[in-house]
This record gives sequence, structure tokens and C-alpha cells, in this order.
Amino acid sequence: PKYPWMASTLDGVLHNKYTKAVAILEIKTTTIRNAADYKMWSNSEFPKHYIAQTMHQLITKEEAGEVFLFGFARVAWNPLINLVVEQNLKRDECGESMKWVLSNAMEMHRLIEEDRRPEVSKDQGGKRWNLH
Repeated sequence: PKYPWMASTLDGVLHNKYTKAVAILEIKTTTIRNAADYKMWSNSEFPKHYIAQTMHQLITKEEAGEVFLFGFARVAWNPLINLVVEQNLKRDECGESMKWVLSNAMEMHRLIEEDRRPEVSKDQGGKRWNLH
């Protein structure tokens, strides 16, 4: 692998027996608990951290040309509403996003190698890393 210190667990790997193409399968399930998330899922959009995860997967699974991302969301305040979202992310269209994820992963790897903690962003209540 190009980055042996990076790894990911995949929900599935798909192999097209005719074209020999390889794709990643990623499945997400969640419960929607607020109006902002409901609007996002209703517009067939995924949370940014789901997209970042798929970029990481494309970096680590070099032979994969795309990710099939499926999401199933239950609405907490109305169990009769369930949303299904799908997105196909092609490697050749994700260059900038993959570069951003790789840059942050490399920075985190550097900090680990130096036995240092990342700075914590105070505006996020100390819960998120501030890597840029």
C-alpha cells in the first residue's frame, strides 16, 4: 500500500465479473433527531463526516474506482418516516476531497509519530481536532 499506516474497514467490496472493476460498498444507518439533519437527508445529502470516511476508504483501497454509499435514516419523532439516500462517488471525481482527507491523515500520523496530541478546537467544546 502507498500509505501502510492508513487502514479502513469496509462494509463490502464489489467486483464486476465482466469489467473486473472494483468498488467499495458503504452502508450507513442513523436516527434523525433534529430539523437540520432531516432537511439534509430529505435533500439526499450525507453528513460530511460520512463523505470524509469514503474518501479515506478510496485512499486505502487503491484498486477501487468508486464507492457506493447507501444510507437508511429513521425519523425519531415519526417512526412512520424512513429516508433512503444513495450516492455513487467516483475516484476520478474526488481528487480534491481525497487530498484534503490525506493531508489531515498525514498530519495526524505525524503527531502520533512525535507522540503529540492534536490541538483541540475550543469552539467545538473540546471534542474535535483542529487540524487546519
